[in-house]
Amino acid sequence: MKFTLLHLIVGSILIGSNLYSQVGATPKVELYNLSLFFINYQETDSPRTKTTGINLKYISKGEVRRIGARVGSLTREFSYTGQRNFSFVEEVIDEEGVVTHVPIVGADLGAKGRKVILVIRDPSGRLVSRVFDISGSKFSENSVRCINLARKQIRAKIGSRIRDLSPMSVSDFEVSGDTRKFLVPLILATDGQGDKAVIIERSRISIKQGERSLVFLYHDTRDLRRVRYKRVTLSDELPFEDETDDEVQETEAVSDEAARDAEREEGR
Repeated sequence: MKFTLLHLIVGSILIGSNLYSQVGATPKVELYNLSLFFINYQETDSPRTKTTGINLKYISKGEVRRIGARVGSLTREFSYTGQRNFSFVEEVIDEEGVVTHVPIVGADLGAKGRKVILVIRDPSGRLVSRVFDISGSKFSENSVRCINLARKQIRAKIGSRIRDLSPMSVSDFEVSGDTRKFLVPLILATDGQGDKAVIIERSRISIKQGERSLVFLYHDTRDLRRVRYKRVTLSDELPFEDETDDEVQETEAVSDEAARDAEREEGR
């Protein structure tokens, strides 16, 4: 059941999304500001380790650069100058020592601007992606944008507005307040058994005047029946230079107690 649901989740990402290569495309280049949100649905070989991040390389202005992403987190924004058919790449060295860069996952960025690239590692280890536009012209100030990456419909109340978000949909919630910093309700719920709703979150969030926030909704990688969320406030400061990250730690050891719990769960 879990394996089937994982493929349904990843399959929904693939709808309308293709894998692109930066080789042989049109020569036109654009300037983009990108950030990356990574979800991992591949189980590790050992219950004593878990995936904590991923290191991905890309080519900007003809140079190879790296961005490191942690699971369930949005990376820093990074500048990319190149074609709209963007790819993350891996280095391949042949017997003669010649290095080539082979696309491993990519997407059409569309028109120049500010984008979020969703990257998911599916149960087989394959990477799939989807792009969301967060440019200011399409994402106004004093608003919260919900991106539902789950296979469930989510009912969201943010501020005074209530909306139902279908799987893989995006919706903006306008918020307002009389002071420089103000509080608005945040209630997220999804269907449970029967007619009973399952509350994901019930709280109030702090908003500054002119702020824009993203809320990512996605399946808990340890229990796909649950939906988690991650809220990120966007900065108005955009990168002007291409940079490269140090490598992030991609796996970490799990405590003995957690490993035993995982082994017991696996043996059921």
